[in-house]
Amino acid sequence: GDAPAALRAVEQILALKCVEGKHPEVQEAVLDAYGRLGRLHLKLGQLDQAAERVAQGLRRPGPPSFFRANLHMVEGDLLDARAEAEDGAGRKESADGLRRKAIEAFDRSAKMNMDLLGELVK
Repeated sequence: GDAPAALRAVEQILALKCVEGKHPEVQEAVLDAYGRLGRLHLKLGQLDQAAERVAQGLRRPGPPSFFRANLHMVEGDLLDARAEAEDGAGRKESADGLRRKAIEAFDRSAKMNMDLLGELVK
């Protein structure tokens, strides 16, 4: 329940020297950390910080993965939160555009997860 303390704890993961390692397990842990940071910032209403953390995670090279798909899900939630703010400010057209982008992010997440699940059941 202490989002600021959780932010500090997860930030420590990204401060480790090993985060630039090439081991798949390390890369997954780093993507997970970026997704968690995005969600925590979102929970605190820090939309710009959430967007930056999600973008940092998505810029990392690597194959499709469940944690990369989760970043797209967080991106969709962030875009939806921005749409709500735009609605609240009376900017319906902008809100509608953000909602379309949110749906696209959710679709990317779902497609990546479906593709990964398909690979597992082959």
